[in-house]
Amino acid sequence: MAKEELLDGEHWRIFRLFLCDLSDEEMERVKKELKKERAARRERENSIVRLFYSTMCDRDLEAAAEQLRIERKARAEDRRLARQSACDKASRANTATGKTRRRASRSPRLSR
Repeated sequence: MAKEELLDGEHWRIFRLFLCDLSDEEMERVKKELKKERAARRERENSIVRLFYSTMCDRDLEAAAEQLRIERKARAEDRRLARQSACDKASRANTATGKTRRRASRSPRLSR
């Protein structure tokens, strides 16, 4: 796969200036071209994968399928752990906020 290079800030500024001068109709055409480019890239990636798979024997295809299952399972577990971590952080933040509120709402103790 080709190496991706991100546009720098100057190029994004030029792109935004380009967009500012477009009519609504031209903006729609630009949007359609973007959709077409994304679809073409997905198709090209699919073709590359198909070419790669076409060189494999049946046993290698089965091994590739197993590797895909393993990868999908690992990614699902990573997402689950990330969600759990986010929930834990939110829970700790809410607990800390609740303790602060409770402390603030208590009346000061009288000295004896």
